[in-house]
Amino acid sequence: MLEDQAEVLSIIRKVQYDGNLDEKIFESAIVQGQEFKERYIDEFESASIPFFFDTVNGLEHIFWSQIHGPIVDKIRQKINIQIREKARQRAEEEGFAPITLIGEADQ
Repeated sequence: MLEDQAEVLSIIRKVQYDGNLDEKIFESAIVQGQEFKERYIDEFESASIPFFFDTVNGLEHIFWSQIHGPIVDKIRQKINIQIREKARQRAEEEGFAPITLIGEADQ
């Protein structure tokens, strides 16, 4: 399921905006802690995607122009997979790893 995240986000954007990307429309994602923030910064800078952080309803978000949405979809998927794998490894090292994680049972 997580491996399809970029494709799903792209489909949602195409349905909502009729396939048109607008540089004046901004998209965002909640930043789920410092590790996510650091990875977003690294990936966005590596891809030369302008971004900024702001707090909305008490939660920190990263924002980017919709024009970069398709690339950001792939970045978000990559980061989520990396963080998930790191959490799995940590759990295995500590003896708390489940046999399968949610979303892996159907693979």
